[in-house]
Amino acid sequence: MAPSSSFAHSQNELQPQAALLSTFEIRRAQIADRILQLEREVLSLKNSHNTMAPPCRLPPEILANIFTLVKEDSWPRHWIMVTFVCQHWRAVAVDCAALWTSLPFINADFTSIALSRSKRAPLSVTFKQDTWQKPGYSTAFCMILSQSERLRKVDISDDVFASTFCECARVAPILQELFLEMSKGSILSMSGQPLLKGFLRHGAVSLNSLSLTRCGPFPWTDHLPFAHCLVELRLVGEHHLEYQRPSSLFLLLDSLKQMAFLQKLDLSGYLPTSEDPDLWNSSQHPSSSTTLATLEHVYLEDSASRIIGFLQATRLSGAKNVHLTVKGQIYGPGIRQLFKSLESSWRDVWQLFSLQRFYIDYDFMTYLDGPDTFCSDFYFATRDHPQRSHRLSLVTEAGDEPIDNLMSRFTTQLDYSSLLYLSITRSEYPFTKKLWKSILPHLKQLKEVNFTHSTDSCASFIEALQEDPALAHQHLQDGAHDVLKATPYLPALSKITLDEIVLTFCQGVGRRTLFRRFLSVLRARSRSCPPLELELWSCENFWSRFERLLEETFMNTSVTFHIDGKGYLWEETDEEEEDDEKEDDDEEEDEEEEEEEEEDVVADEDEDEVEKDEVDSDEEDGIESGEDSGNELGGEQ
Repeated sequence: MAPSSSFAHSQNELQPQAALLSTFEIRRAQIADRILQLEREVLSLKNSHNTMAPPCRLPPEILANIFTLVKEDSWPRHWIMVTFVCQHWRAVAVDCAALWTSLPFINADFTSIALSRSKRAPLSVTFKQDTWQKPGYSTAFCMILSQSERLRKVDISDDVFASTFCECARVAPILQELFLEMSKGSILSMSGQPLLKGFLRHGAVSLNSLSLTRCGPFPWTDHLPFAHCLVELRLVGEHHLEYQRPSSLFLLLDSLKQMAFLQKLDLSGYLPTSEDPDLWNSSQHPSSSTTLATLEHVYLEDSASRIIGFLQATRLSGAKNVHLTVKGQIYGPGIRQLFKSLESSWRDVWQLFSLQRFYIDYDFMTYLDGPDTFCSDFYFATRDHPQRSHRLSLVTEAGDEPIDNLMSRFTTQLDYSSLLYLSITRSEYPFTKKLWKSILPHLKQLKEVNFTHSTDSCASFIEALQEDPALAHQHLQDGAHDVLKATPYLPALSKITLDEIVLTFCQGVGRRTLFRRFLSVLRARSRSCPPLELELWSCENFWSRFERLLEETFMNTSVTFHIDGKGYLWEETDEEEEDDEKEDDDEEEDEEEEEEEEEDVVADEDEDEVEKDEVDSDEEDGIESGEDSGNELGGEQ
């Protein structure tokens, strides 16, 4: 009996403890409920607090417009952060269909969510290379294609997606911009199959911009349902693939005539072979040339013969920007014929042009896997519209022909007398002193010269200015401080800019010698030329003494200077200062020798003039005596 009574006693003791535990759990549950209730109240208060903030008091339509502007002005997908600010912002952003029309391809699920949130708004789709290999994107892409009537802009740089789009997209009534790009050397682009067969066959009545890169042959022979509304057409192909080119120039021009509103044409590797058997000797414009009056911007990249053939067969009466990239080297006859055909095609406005700005750029980054290129930009202005510039860009491969020959051919083809601005950038084929001396006399109206990363061209420019005949005449009259009696080179020059030029000039002379001579030339010119502004931008080897030299040289002159990039200003050591002093002494000796030589030359010229005067005087005396003798003889007779 004892054990049973003991067990009952223990149970009786546990019952209050269990009840106590149950009370604790109940109380904890009540507290948890209260916490949850308070959190909800706090959240509600926070929402109310946020709603009363000035940004949230804006009408949802205005706030949605602000989000749209943020999207347009931010990095891709950064605008999504507005959905994490507060519930009100998130609700407005989720309900704004315009935010989700540029489908962000972060992952396939998110793309599907964005597609649903875009409702029925027009879509902009961008696929980049290797997107197809990401899981789920094929399904998302097919879902988008099923709604092709909503597509407004499509940009695809993926072989499979581009091919799928061309096969599936049959109707796109609001599509305005289409960019398709196949990878270089891809099986689809090299197969020769007409990738665009049946392309948008059922209509793209709003398409105004079309860009196809390595997408195979273009359907020139078909009646293109979108041709009548195209404003921009860009076709880029592999230049060695002949099958992608039109079969004839007539076929190409006939198709272009269908594009009545075309303003921008960009053809690379799509020009046919010219039928002209005597292309290089033909200077007459064909009587049956096609006028492309609406074209304002023309970009052609191909061989010289194909470009010349196209220009000879067309009239670009309204073109403002002509950009020609010649594949392969082009020499003298080719350059002359290229300019002749260009003048013939651009004839309606060419005669009104005056060359205003000339840029030369040696571009070694244009083709990382190809040859370096020599770029020339010519900016013209018409007499009726002096502020409106027309641009001619010529890009050729940098061959082994000397720059002097190339530039001399440019000079013979264009009139430089009205040139206002000249810029030389990264010139690996520098202008020589001989070239400068040949063109400087023609630059009567040039106001600005800019040298950027072109140290050698700048150095030869300085040497050519030193040999200005007008300055030599002034040096002889320097004691009288006469103004220049002859017209100097660049009489209208008002600004020279040296940008990242190595001021040692690599000419084998002292560090300061050539720079000092340059300043002396500018000082001498200041006596009879307009005020000049000299700008030095981040020039290397700009020593501290150079700044003092500038101040000393241009004191009490019309020349002003500006130095930027003080980080390039170096302090000289004692040893370097001694070298400079020795350099100054050597230069002074050289100048004294030059002055003595000039004085000797002047003395010799004076002696020659005296001797000449004596000879002339003797001759005159002889003539007079002869006349007197004749008179006497005549009198006797």
